[in-house]
Amino acid sequence: MNIYDLFTLLLMLCCREVFAQEVESEQFPTFSECKQRTYAERLACTHAKMAQYVYSEITYPFRAWLHNIQGMVVVSFVVDERGRMMDIELKQAATDSADISQMSAEEIAARKEACEALNEEALRVVQKLAKISKKWTAGKINGKAVKIRYNLPIKFTIK
Repeated sequence: MNIYDLFTLLLMLCCREVFAQEVESEQFPTFSECKQRTYAERLACTHAKMAQYVYSEITYPFRAWLHNIQGMVVVSFVVDERGRMMDIELKQAATDSADISQMSAEEIAARKEACEALNEEALRVVQKLAKISKKWTAGKINGKAVKIRYNLPIKFTIK
């Protein structure tokens, strides 16, 4: 099965938490390899490369596919002042939307494990990116490099 047949990725790189107090002008981190002239072009390049990487690396967990578990996982990470990815964590876990009132305890446990498999796969892909990615260009506020937290939503959908 083609990976694109198994799921789609909702990629909206969201910078939610800036580790600074007053913001006059800000620039979010971008991949160092994105060398376009304008900041907007570098940011668009960063988002495209992030989506390309996630699409190429992620594998829909068999347990989740078997139980028809779909959902969104949000992985959060910080790009620090030196352009390093760090503090990778699960911000929002996948949840099972099925009615469990008529399910056995065994089935409920299996579905919970399937949700965990989605969470683990999303974390694995972002952790791998942190290990292999070249330095980012740090985010800036008022011309000064700052830590910026990204929230990366990854939507798992079975087609």
